[in-house]
Amino acid sequence: MMDTLKTKIGNCGNRGRRIWIEGSRLERAGFHSKQTTYSKSIDNGVITLTVDSTAKARVSGKGDHPVIDLRSKAIEKLYPIGVIDTVRVEYSTNQIIITGA
Repeated sequence: MMDTLKTKIGNCGNRGRRIWIEGSRLERAGFHSKQTTYSKSIDNGVITLTVDSTAKARVSGKGDHPVIDLRSKAIEKLYPIGVIDTVRVEYSTNQIIITGA
């Protein structure tokens, strides 16, 4: 299964930039509210989120509406304000790949 969506990157001031993804696409990819832990890696301009039972990051949200909220200075360095303001989010089984759009 592959599902792709473009989303805008938010700005969190001195806390960096924010990528917010939510909803049924996360569920279909195996990222469930309050249940799923995942690892995050950044390599060559790509952020990869992978379901990982040993990781500390956990999907938030309520019921069948999962939310992943990524905020950091690393995102700001990867996708500078005014240069890259939209990302492409690709959902597949147990993995999400985020790239500059």
